Amino acid sequence: MRISGIVHKIKFLVLFSMLYGCHTYNKAPQYPSIKLPEGLSVDSSKTSIDKMQWRTFFTDTILISLIDEALKNNPDMLMATQRIELARSFLMQSRGSYLPYISADISASTNKLGEYTADGVGNFDSNLSSNVPDDKKIPSPLTDYFMGLRSSWEIDIWGKLRNLRRAAYARFVASEKGKHWVTTSLVAHVASLYYTLLAYDQELMIIQKNVELQKEILETIKNLKEAGKANELAIKQSTAQYMHTQFMEILIKQNIQKTENELNNLLGRYPQPIQRIDYDAQNPIAENFLKSIPPSLLLNRPDVQQAEWELKASEKELKAARAAFLPSLAISAHTGYNAFVIDPLLSPASFVYGALAGMSAPLLQGRRIKANHKAALARNYEAYYAYQKTILNAYKEVQTNLQKIEAYNKAMKLKEVEVQILTEGVVASDYLFKAGYASYLEVIFAQKNVLEAELQLVDTRKEKYLALVDLYYSLGGGWQ
Repeated sequence: MRISGIVHKIKFLVLFSMLYGCHTYNKAPQYPSIKLPEGLSVDSSKTSIDKMQWRTFFTDTILISLIDEALKNNPDMLMATQRIELARSFLMQSRGSYLPYISADISASTNKLGEYTADGVGNFDSNLSSNVPDDKKIPSPLTDYFMGLRSSWEIDIWGKLRNLRRAAYARFVASEKGKHWVTTSLVAHVASLYYTLLAYDQELMIIQKNVELQKEILETIKNLKEAGKANELAIKQSTAQYMHTQFMEILIKQNIQKTENELNNLLGRYPQPIQRIDYDAQNPIAENFLKSIPPSLLLNRPDVQQAEWELKASEKELKAARAAFLPSLAISAHTGYNAFVIDPLLSPASFVYGALAGMSAPLLQGRRIKANHKAALARNYEAYYAYQKTILNAYKEVQTNLQKIEAYNKAMKLKEVEVQILTEGVVASDYLFKAGYASYLEVIFAQKNVLEAELQLVDTRKEKYLALVDLYYSLGGGWQ
């Protein structure tokens, strides 16, 4: 009766664990679907920017060669490649766990059996039997030799291993999308630093031109002082302006060196001069975009696709964690040669085989399995929110860059007119000063104003170029 009662209790526990596991297995996360924004718009064009090759988007051959070098040597690119290889190895590992595990086994062991053990007494009694020949008597200590194959295989009843394999595949694809995003980011970063260098070159040229002009003005004022047509205050004011412009020249040269060092770092090389074209007022970037950018275009961004595949992987891992509550079926088998003496080990009489199949359900590991399930559920929600955040960020970046391009286009037109007017004013003030109809202060202010306006025009044009590059980046172009 006592044995029968224990059996009934075991049956009840197994049945309870199966029912509990099935109850947990049916639990699935519920979260709202992600909605895309209504739409985006931009003033001009013809071609989808996200589909453009960066070799087409950027027309500067020197910049193209720099990007090529960065894609080959940049440490982030090299690390992204290794992350793909790591994900590939996990994928291969998951595929292997889905198949039976077979190993070749050659083993030898020895055991001294006690005289008061069942095996010791049994072996002693067997050796006394007249039916056991001398070559089959059991030795003491007992040796055991085995040479053959062993196999174990967990039958994937509930899809646990299958879901883990699918999760590994999703992680692998996500790692590839991650490399695409690194490529997009790297292309955009190299281009941004390159166009910043071009702007600094133009600013340096403007400042150096003003240094020479102010030097001539200072010499003119000194000559006028000797003729009694100017005073010491005029010389002090002109000298101060001359010194300030030289100060600006030093700062611009330092900015050029700093930017060159940053660009060389992206190229995976030590600091050295960066070859570049002369700054041109013409736009060196193709500006053929869609007149209307559909919201679905955001889904082409590699980081959005990476987040999507990470979400898929977490969903598969959650299913595998839920399946851990259910009973598992395992089959083990072996075949080969087994003997307690070495000489007849390879004889037909020593050939053995065996198989065992069993189903097991977790009973006392509920907390650990439940904790793993909760962790997988939390990772799944985290992946969902990360996906949502990536889409929101993508929309924000695209919208911001579209607005920046439109604003800088308008600002450039106004600033170009301002520079032209102020340049004409400098010529007029210089002529009037030499003729005695204007003061030296008017000449100084005219030069200062045109210098500031020219530098602002260069900076505005640079910001427009950077906004174009950022728009290309924010739409996920450049990784093809």
